[in-house]
Amino acid sequence: MTARPDERVVLEIGSRVCRAGMSGEAAPRALAALPEAIRNRLKVQQQSRPETLEAAIAAGMRTAVGLIVIDFPTAWAKSDDEYFARAGEVHDQWRDDPLISTAFAPHAPYTVSDEPLRQIRQYATELNIGIHMHVHETAGEVEMAVAQSGKRPWQRLKE
Repeated sequence: MTARPDERVVLEIGSRVCRAGMSGEAAPRALAALPEAIRNRLKVQQQSRPETLEAAIAAGMRTAVGLIVIDFPTAWAKSDDEYFARAGEVHDQWRDDPLISTAFAPHAPYTVSDEPLRQIRQYATELNIGIHMHVHETAGEVEMAVAQSGKRPWQRLKE
């Protein structure tokens, strides 16, 4: 029986991860997350899947690391200042790696307020990095935004 292309990729990644010395509970979790990441062009959210990033690095994969910003505390950060400080640390850590890029990853317009969005725009411009955000995912999201602000999410983001 021949493995499908994505299975062959995961098998090759698995062997590279093992050769890189990744072990324990992190290795199986990382390997389990990689097929979806491969299909989605591997955008890794730094705070939620550090083991996936480690596996991607071990496998020599090109990776985009999302620098999360959201209006409420998470395991990644507790305040806007901390989100931006952590983003800067991660960006600085990987800035010279040819296979790893960073991009600000504010979750969605309904979970990030105007001031952090302005800061994201400013920092992304200064650092010459992208912004990845979920926008207009559902009709309900758009309707909620129009009811709250009189604007569609994309219109608000452009201002």
